[in-house]
Amino acid sequence: MPVAKRLRGLWIDAVLLGLAISLFIPAIGAAQVAGFSLELTIALLLLLIGGLIAKAIRHGMHLYSPPAEREAKLNGQLQQALVVSATPTGWLRGTYGRRIFEFELELRLEQTALKIYPFLELLKAPDAGDMVQVKIHPDNPNVIVLA
Repeated sequence: MPVAKRLRGLWIDAVLLGLAISLFIPAIGAAQVAGFSLELTIALLLLLIGGLIAKAIRHGMHLYSPPAEREAKLNGQLQQALVVSATPTGWLRGTYGRRIFEFELELRLEQTALKIYPFLELLKAPDAGDMVQVKIHPDNPNVIVLA
């Protein structure tokens, strides 16, 4: 799955966090006037904001390396695949020094065409017609990573 699709979830987290904070700020001003119910509302809004921040951090950690892809890289079955096409998507991974781009690799694996989106250095990207080693997730054959 390309990073652009994974970023959608992070944007939703940011919007929800903004809404929660915009509810929290007026509640502080009203807290001096009202009693227990408003204090409870403020406490619940703080819990909501904390939960949304934790969710956004966790979502951000899995942005470049989802758990299923990590498991496939560790325990996957090795196979050979033919590269049909390799095109950069334009996404750049935030690294210092080396420039690592996301590529859309269209692979042919045992008469099955599929697409994967690895991050590779520009000069190390395979060309069309190359054979590459891939690892297939043992439980979910739709999750494939480069070996």
